[in-house]
Amino acid sequence: MLVLGVSFGYHDSAAALINNGRIIAAIQEERFSRKKNDSSFPINAIEFCLKAGGTLINDLDAIIYYEQPLLKFDRILRSALFRFPVKWSYLVETIRNWFEAEKFDPLQLIANRCEVKRPVIKAIHHHQSHAASTFFCSPFEESLIVTLDGVGEHEVGSVSIGKNNNIEKLLSINFPHSLGLVYSAFTSFLGFEVNEGEYKVMGMSSFGKPHFKDKILDLFKLTADGGFKVNQHYFDFCTPIDVAYKNSFLDWLGPPREPETIFDIHSQIESVRKTSQYYADVAASLQKATEEVILHVVSRGMERTGQKNLCLAGGVALNSVANARIKRELGCKIYVQPSAGDAGGALGAALYYYYLQHGSAARHALTSLYLGPDFKRDDVLEALRGATIEEYKELEGTSDLIDQVSNHLADGAVIGWVQGKCEW
Repeated sequence: MLVLGVSFGYHDSAAALINNGRIIAAIQEERFSRKKNDSSFPINAIEFCLKAGGTLINDLDAIIYYEQPLLKFDRILRSALFRFPVKWSYLVETIRNWFEAEKFDPLQLIANRCEVKRPVIKAIHHHQSHAASTFFCSPFEESLIVTLDGVGEHEVGSVSIGKNNNIEKLLSINFPHSLGLVYSAFTSFLGFEVNEGEYKVMGMSSFGKPHFKDKILDLFKLTADGGFKVNQHYFDFCTPIDVAYKNSFLDWLGPPREPETIFDIHSQIESVRKTSQYYADVAASLQKATEEVILHVVSRGMERTGQKNLCLAGGVALNSVANARIKRELGCKIYVQPSAGDAGGALGAALYYYYLQHGSAARHALTSLYLGPDFKRDDVLEALRGATIEEYKELEGTSDLIDQVSNHLADGAVIGWVQGKCEW
């Protein structure tokens, strides 16, 4: 059974192809368009996946979209109307954007762009895609599954139990009580780009001390079932215009840090060092508070299920510092979907649908991340010509290559190295 999973429309568009549960190819559209976090229709990613599978679009048994768009719009509409007329401009702009980007009916958009019949195109829920993307790729026959991100349709997180080829949801954490959105609000406050700079906040935290951990942790009310609530006094997750925090947030925490403008890692590290220690301490405090919330969700899930295996997905699952603490303090075996964000939802959508149809089929763990295209000599030469690079050297053997690269490294150079297939 050939199933293609796709994600697009918001950020990290991608496509993934599976054949009888075995992953054939998976790639983000940004690898072709060269647009970071590209949200556009993943036509190049789809074409690559089909080519890698040696198949045609009409040979597919199904194409699965990674979330339910009308449920997402229902959440946006309810959030805006609840604040009417204050946020009328936000609602008008959102509706205009949805029409222009054809977000209301992505299934029809898939049918049109791929020229396939509508009945083979289906959609599943956002956090179902996340859960499937990690559990069905893991080596575990049984596992606790935790997904945490900004927001899908109405859910911002879920706790499930995976057994064999079945996923049973035990707990939903719903919008606007989102750990991912809190982390992103702080990302913006600390001068980094939302949905891109969260990893920089995690890195920045190592420069500070968690003096404000309790202050930030007080934003959360941890519930007995393993969920949590977020104090909405400081945030505007429902109808954000420029930033997702309110003026009360600035009254509470002070003025925001100046945004990063230079794309240079050495300059950014130096910028952090020169920045007031206060912001580094805020980052460290946010990190520690985030870890406490994640530990709460996971530990209650483990108590409820008796599981010592843990599968993680959703953007929050990319917080490797938190993951290390989970492993260290809870003593569980962890599997993290390597493409834990929305791109991974494309793969999860395909896998969820396949195992829904074939409950007793054999499982195939994800054992290699090299699921994208590779580049032959002609591809490299074409890229050099396209970039108008006239001075380059082609070496015959590996020995000469290693000698030259090691000499450059010894001289303090930075090396860009391309080898094998693109990584998922």
